[in-house]
Amino acid sequence: MADKAYSSRANRALLRRRRIQCTIPEKKEQAENRRARGSKGGINLLKQHPAVTTRYEKLAVRCRATVAIAAINIWFR
Repeated sequence: MADKAYSSRANRALLRRRRIQCTIPEKKEQAENRRARGSKGGINLLKQHPAVTTRYEKLAVRCRATVAIAAINIWFR
């Protein structure tokens, strides 16, 4: 990936003329990547709580309650 300063149309056209594959994500891809990173970050925050990562609850209600308590703890930080 490159810096945003190199993602202009002129630079992309130059790369295409030289038959160099561009690794700079398009604007649409940048927005998708930002959303994906946001959701992964939230999951990783929940994984920091041992109760969430090591529980094997039989009832879905208890599992949801464990995740809710972890989310509240994160929120209060």
